[in-house]
Amino acid sequence: MSVVGSFTIEFHEHFPRERFAYVLTHLQTAGARLEEQTWHRFVVLCEKESQVEEVGVWLYQTHVKSLLTVIAVSGVARAAASAYPYPKTRADRKG
Repeated sequence: MSVVGSFTIEFHEHFPRERFAYVLTHLQTAGARLEEQTWHRFVVLCEKESQVEEVGVWLYQTHVKSLLTVIAVSGVARAAASAYPYPKTRADRKG
């Protein structure tokens, strides 16, 4: 498997895992692979640039950003919300 980009994310420690489990499920549904480092820190690995973009929007431009912090990026992933503009129309959000 070739990884084009990754995000290392850390959920706030005071949140129980049940509170953020749906985020992990969504990332996997988007095609990302997760590597658990600790109970609240994960590396999100993306094989395609389109996955990096979808994951980036999810992490930086949705309510999820209040649950976690992106602590590292690699490859084509960027550590800036401006790199992942939220799609303006419903059609754009659907892909």
